[in-house]
Amino acid sequence: MRADRLISLIMLLETKGALTAKELAEELEVSQRTIYRDIEALCTAGIPVYGETGPEGGYRLAEGYKSNLNKLNKEEAMLLLSLNMTEQLKELEIGSKLDSALLKIRSSYKTPSDNEEFTSKLYIDSSNWNKKSKDTSYLNVIYNAISSNKKLSINYYSYNSPGNEFNKIIDPYGLVSKERVWYLVYSVQEKVRVINIVNIIRVDETAEFFIYPREFNLKSFWNEWCQKIGEQYSSFKVRVKVPKLLAPSIVAYVEEGRVPFSPIPPKYNEQEWMEKELTFYSFEDARNKLLIFGSAVKVIEPISLKYNIKDYAEQVLNLYK
Repeated sequence: MRADRLISLIMLLETKGALTAKELAEELEVSQRTIYRDIEALCTAGIPVYGETGPEGGYRLAEGYKSNLNKLNKEEAMLLLSLNMTEQLKELEIGSKLDSALLKIRSSYKTPSDNEEFTSKLYIDSSNWNKKSKDTSYLNVIYNAISSNKKLSINYYSYNSPGNEFNKIIDPYGLVSKERVWYLVYSVQEKVRVINIVNIIRVDETAEFFIYPREFNLKSFWNEWCQKIGEQYSSFKVRVKVPKLLAPSIVAYVEEGRVPFSPIPPKYNEQEWMEKELTFYSFEDARNKLLIFGSAVKVIEPISLKYNIKDYAEQVLNLYK
């Protein structure tokens, strides 16, 4: 594992130039102390890595040094050829460039039958079962502005004021795709924020440039933001009673966001039930998920949720009487 990391470290320095220990640690997902040890190991092995102090400093390879590690071996090329274009990338113009790059790799091998045999046995389908078309035409406007460091003017809807349209000028830092949903990471008034693309109504590129902060790392920011959101919305506690035999399955369904294919009809006596505490994003999230389990889950607290579920169940029952 360390050998792979050392190779990755060399390639990072070769492709990105000077990088600080903090930046290298974030890229390789290790501690800065590990980076210091790896740099020492590279120097011992004769790799010309040296450090520079100051604001523009960091670790870099000696000028003119080429490792030849960036040349693909056959197995690496075959693995790249197994990649099919995801639907998310097809929504951006750069998707066609990936297709072109894969074609160049394929053409560089004299025995295409080899890689065809390999790629035919691996296919990744990233589309949803119920795929719905949506307007993503402004994605390319956003991406082009990000690439050229140009400010954007966006019109958008706000969760806090549904139905009202707002406008602001932003510095677009990056696009992130998570679970087939695009998010725009941007800065306004020196605060980095995130917006779901579906909430954007209109996008216009301005003629004004912005300075992309050198210290900003999109991947690190996104991971920290997701963690904060998870902590913020995973705080609604519900005390319930569930059958002992079904408790592990019900807890797994709730934690993983899965839905049972059919209601679970429990036929157990009082001694075969147990209390559990379940965590949800919100009151509404708890109600919606617990309704799915029918009579297999009985809410104890909070009382407001208990009666809200009872009211929903009675409405459904009265509808079908």
